[in-house]
Amino acid sequence: MNTQERAGRAEQPRVLLVDVSRQEQQALARGLRQQQLAARLWVVSAPAEAAAAVDATGVEALIASFSAFTAMAEARPERFREQSPVPTLVLVPPGAERSAVSLLERDDTDLLPRQGDYLLLLTAWLRRALARRTVAWEEVGRIVRHEINNPLTGVLGNAELILAEPAPLPLPVRARLRTIINLAVRMCEVVRTLEERRLRRPNPDGVSRPPDVLDPSPLAQQLTR
Repeated sequence: MNTQERAGRAEQPRVLLVDVSRQEQQALARGLRQQQLAARLWVVSAPAEAAAAVDATGVEALIASFSAFTAMAEARPERFREQSPVPTLVLVPPGAERSAVSLLERDDTDLLPRQGDYLLLLTAWLRRALARRTVAWEEVGRIVRHEINNPLTGVLGNAELILAEPAPLPLPVRARLRTIINLAVRMCEVVRTLEERRLRRPNPDGVSRPPDVLDPSPLAQQLTR
């Protein structure tokens, strides 16, 4: 594997696996290859390590055993008690269904009993989860482009026009305008981060697109230094 291929693989979204058997890992890997899905499996063993890994950039889905997910919720209750930050599948061993049923109250958490020919359902769930995340990131892009950039343009433009007025402004007013510009520029950076993360996802048409976000003007950049 050359440097370019390694870089492309590093940018692929990851599916985090916690306490998942070798057989299950192999079934998921086959499913990714057969469906030509641009994602890679990230296997961790310790639930505490997995709880921190969920915060890492690029984790698109989580598959964990019931015991591992319970341990993760105990290790990071602020992240896992109410709602999982990524689509989650919990593998439930026979006999633990009653204990696990409460997890179905969570919108992004599904259950799959480890019995019968469940490996087919396992790979089908992953395919659906990755497809839904792609749609979700496209929605992020739409919001960034239309619902945030336009108001930001107006905020920055009007603040800069006021500061550029030839009549002197009272110092408190200038200070507040600089605060407005500073906060708007910070919002620009947040928007850029979201858009760049969206664009790091594999593009179906293979075309590289620059981030469609607002660039603060030289005046705004100068005022926030």
